[in-house]
Amino acid sequence: MNRTGGMIFRVLWGIVGCCLFVSSCGSDGNNSKGDAASTDSDSDADTDADTNSDTDAGTDSDTCTQPDAIASCESGWCMIPAGCFLYGSPPTEPCRSANNEEQVYVTLTHPFLIQTTEVTQEQWEEMGFPNPSPSPTCADCPVSIVSWFDAIAYCNARSESEGLETCYDLSSCEGLVGSGFGAPEDDFVCAGEVQKFGNVYECPGYRLPTTAEWEYSARAGTTTETYAGDSPSDNVEDCQPDPVVDEIAWSCSNTDMAMAVGLKTPNGWGLYDMLGNIGEWASDPYQNVPLGGGAGSVIDPHGFVESSSGRPVRGGVWMNDPVCVKSAFISSSSIDGKLSGRGFRPARTLFE
Repeated sequence: MNRTGGMIFRVLWGIVGCCLFVSSCGSDGNNSKGDAASTDSDSDADTDADTNSDTDAGTDSDTCTQPDAIASCESGWCMIPAGCFLYGSPPTEPCRSANNEEQVYVTLTHPFLIQTTEVTQEQWEEMGFPNPSPSPTCADCPVSIVSWFDAIAYCNARSESEGLETCYDLSSCEGLVGSGFGAPEDDFVCAGEVQKFGNVYECPGYRLPTTAEWEYSARAGTTTETYAGDSPSDNVEDCQPDPVVDEIAWSCSNTDMAMAVGLKTPNGWGLYDMLGNIGEWASDPYQNVPLGGGAGSVIDPHGFVESSSGRPVRGGVWMNDPVCVKSAFISSSSIDGKLSGRGFRPARTLFE
């Protein structure tokens, strides 16, 4: 896709997203500091989904400490230690969603593995699935046009390939994993409950990270807009070069398509492309309420509610303005939704 074509696609894609989801767009279309964020959502999700977690009213800035972000990566996976962090963003942060970026202290009591990069097209094909991506000749580019159901099917296949217990029950699922923008009747869709564990952290196999695990991983000990610092701009519509974001992420300021993974500067944990390039699925339901339902702090939130029709998509996408490519950025999609800017990276709980 050339740059002109990419710009046209971004405009059309943005118009469709805002027309379908007015509640996610700023009232005047010019989201500056303090306004609600535009998202790449293609579906509203249930807003009454519970967030299953424990609360800890005693957690605050003095007691919430995160380990130093030291990269501990091997064979394409990075180990993230247990710890506490401040989830969300302050009211003055640009491209902010007022409902689900409210700040809350989150404690994760378990270490976990998370893939160093987004799942690539080559890795996807290695699991035996057809490649739905728009540029299928780029083996190192992230796989895209995958639904949440497609992503959990990959996680199960990865678990089975390593002899691990799977996290998802796909017995009610029908269709073709990786059907992309093919015939709707070919879509891989699950009719019944897919979660095999009441608490996703208890599963020994590969799974999608929770939205709390994802942001903890992305921040790598930072509280700024990105793990490289704050963007100098608060204009979410200019797609201009950004000296902070351009160093670590692909956005509309430096590309008109998804790029090969691992080309930008990683964060402190050693993770690449956590921001920009491809938006990444998280496991728990999307909620238009604060994480933990407004509690001051939460422990191990996972919030799996089978009836919820949407899931979070984290980190922004190459079509976003650089000021929206930030650690707290969260959009949503219907659970079976597929867009060219959507992919994922698996995680796995580490047990003693």
